[in-house]
Amino acid sequence: WLSKEFEDSEKASFEDLKKKKESFVEQRIKIFENLEKINSRESTFIAMKSNSNEIIDKISRLDNCPVCLQTVNDSHKKKVTEKENLKIVNIEEQVAKLSELKRQRKEELKVLDDEIKVLDESINQQKVLLVRKEQLHQYKEKKEKLMKEQLRLEKEQSDIVKESQELTNLLNSKKGLQEKYSEAKQLLDNIKEKLKVEEIKKAEKIREKKVLEEVMQKLIVEIANKEASKKELSFVNELTTWLMKFFLNLIYLMEKQIMLSIHQEFNEHFQDWFNILIEDENLNVRLDETFSPIIEQNGYETYMVNLSGGEKTSVALAYRLALNKVINEFIGLVKTKDLLILDEPTDGFSSEQLDKIRDLLEQLRIKQIILVSHEPKLESYVDHIIRVHKEGHITRIIT
Repeated sequence: WLSKEFEDSEKASFEDLKKKKESFVEQRIKIFENLEKINSRESTFIAMKSNSNEIIDKISRLDNCPVCLQTVNDSHKKKVTEKENLKIVNIEEQVAKLSELKRQRKEELKVLDDEIKVLDESINQQKVLLVRKEQLHQYKEKKEKLMKEQLRLEKEQSDIVKESQELTNLLNSKKGLQEKYSEAKQLLDNIKEKLKVEEIKKAEKIREKKVLEEVMQKLIVEIANKEASKKELSFVNELTTWLMKFFLNLIYLMEKQIMLSIHQEFNEHFQDWFNILIEDENLNVRLDETFSPIIEQNGYETYMVNLSGGEKTSVALAYRLALNKVINEFIGLVKTKDLLILDEPTDGFSSEQLDKIRDLLEQLRIKQIILVSHEPKLESYVDHIIRVHKEGHITRIIT
C-alpha cells in the first residue's frame, strides 16, 4: 500500500512538472509575440526617421518650389529642418525606449529558456525513475515466484528421497522376489532420473534467482542516484524560479534608483547653470524622464525653435556642462574628466551673458578648458590664446 501511495505521488509530481513547463512555454510565446510588436514599432519609427532625414536633405538642396516655382528662402528651410529635427529627436527617444524594452524581453526569454531546459531535464529524469521503479516492482514479483517454485521443488525433492528410501527398504526386504525387485529397481531408476532432472531445475532456479538479485541491486543503486539527481534538479529549479521572480526585479529596481539619482543630479546642474546664463523668471528649463530638455516660458511648455539665438545656446551649453558633470561624477574610470572642449559656446550671447561665462567656467573647476570661438571678449578670460587662420584649403596656426 505504501509503495502504491509513493508511486501515485511520483506520478503527480511528474504531471506538475509537465504543467509547469506548459505554463513557461505559454509565457515564452507571449513574450515572443510582444517582441515582434516591439520590432514592428521600431521599424516604423526608423522609417519615420529616414523620411525626416530625406525631407531635410531635399529641403537643403531645394532652390525653387516645384509647384509654385517661387524661391525657397533660408528661413523656410531652417523652419522645416528644425521641425524635422524635433521629430527625429522624439523618434530616437521612442526607439531608445523600445530598445530597452526589447532588452528586458530578451532577458526574460533567456530566463524562461533556462527554466524550460531545467524542467526538461527534470521530466526526463522523472520518466527514467518511473520506468526503473516499475522494473524493480516486476523483478520483485518474479523473485517471489521463484522463491515459491524453489520451495515446491525442495518439497518434491524431499518426497522423492522419502519414496526412494521406502523402495530401497522394500527391495532389501523382498530380495527373493526377482520380479518385484526388477520392478522396484526400474521404479528406483526412474525416481533417480527424475530427482536428477529436479536437481538441474533447482540449480537453474537458484542461478536465475542470483542474477535477478544482482539486477535488483543495480536498480536500487540507480534509483538512489536518480533520487539524488532529482533533488539537485529541484534545487536548481527553485534557484531559477528565485532568479526569475525576485533577482531580475531587484536588478530592475536598482537600475531605476540609479537612473533616478542620475536624473536628479543632471536636472539640478542643468537648471543651475541655465539660470546663471539666463536671468529670466519667465523662462525655465528641466529634464523629462528620458533626459530630454523641457523648456517652459510663462508657465507653458515651448519648443527650441521659439527661443532666441542666445537662449538656444544657453540651453545647449547648460545641458552640455551638466552632462559632463554627471558623467565625471558617476563614472570613475573616465580619463578625460579634467578636460573640457567647447566649440562656439557663446553663439548669440549678449555682452552680459559673456561676462557670466567667466563665472560659469570658474565654477566648473576643471584643470583644462579649450574654447573654440570667434568672440574677442573671451580672450580676457583665458590663460593662453591660439589663433588659427584658414586661407583656401590651408589652415595655419598664428602664434
